Amino acid sequence: MAFRVAKASITTALMEAGLEDARGPNLLATKACPVVVRMIDGLEYLLVFKHPLAGYQLVKGTIEWAERPAHAAVRELAEESGICNAQAVRDLGSWNAGYEQQIWSFQLCEVAESLPHQWRFNTDDDGGHVFEFFWHPLSADFPTPCHRLFQAAWAQIRKRLYATNADTHKPLQMLTAAHRSTQKPT
Repeated sequence: MAFRVAKASITTALMEAGLEDARGPNLLATKACPVVVRMIDGLEYLLVFKHPLAGYQLVKGTIEWAERPAHAAVRELAEESGICNAQAVRDLGSWNAGYEQQIWSFQLCEVAESLPHQWRFNTDDDGGHVFEFFWHPLSADFPTPCHRLFQAAWAQIRKRLYATNADTHKPLQMLTAAHRSTQKPT
């Protein structure tokens, strides 16, 4: 399956500051992490990839100046995976990673088309790498080898997706019955 990739333009709006989980009153998110979930036979799977040099990772990247975290998440998803028809549908909050002053913004994203079970994408990241994408069960531990940062981010995502406060979380309920039934491995 081939994907079109085009660099998204930077929005002129100010970045959102929804940092209820970040320490410090004036901190803004510096990294955007698109959270792409699919349901297969009633189980949740999250999109992850294998970096050829750095092990398993989540898609994430730097939020550009004046860019909204939701826009950055969609842009990073296109740049790193080739998925260019995604939409951020829910802000899952921010997290102080405790690593290189990174504040991650988690954005639940939906994709308009059915995605394959796995694929490879040639990215311009760090001079060009081939990333191997696949769906990993959300109930399982993050695959290894990986940097501890991604294990901690995985735990944060699971916490947010499985949270019991229906007013602020429960994003998996947003997946429509039609979307759930069409997300089968290809």
